[in-house]
Amino acid sequence: GWFTPSTGRFLPTKAGKYKVNFTFPNNASGTQLSIYKNDTYWTASASSAGKQDGLSTIVDMNGSTDYIDFRFDSGGDTLWSTTAGIRIQAHHVGT
Repeated sequence: GWFTPSTGRFLPTKAGKYKVNFTFPNNASGTQLSIYKNDTYWTASASSAGKQDGLSTIVDMNGSTDYIDFRFDSGGDTLWSTTAGIRIQAHHVGT
């Protein structure tokens, strides 16, 4: 697959546009979700404490070196982990 759980990175080998979804059943602290492309901020959610948080965006990927990673922010960026309830989806939607 193109997603590596140990790094939290999505690295597709096909160039084009990808629809990316990132959801998390938010905890009481109001964790914010963020998507980074090539380690540069791309977009983030507006979180609400105690509610499910979600984020969806379209990202252009070159199919060779571009990657996306998924982060939480509740006072400092944390890379994606195996926290229960996380859902990450990405699929090619065109060129």
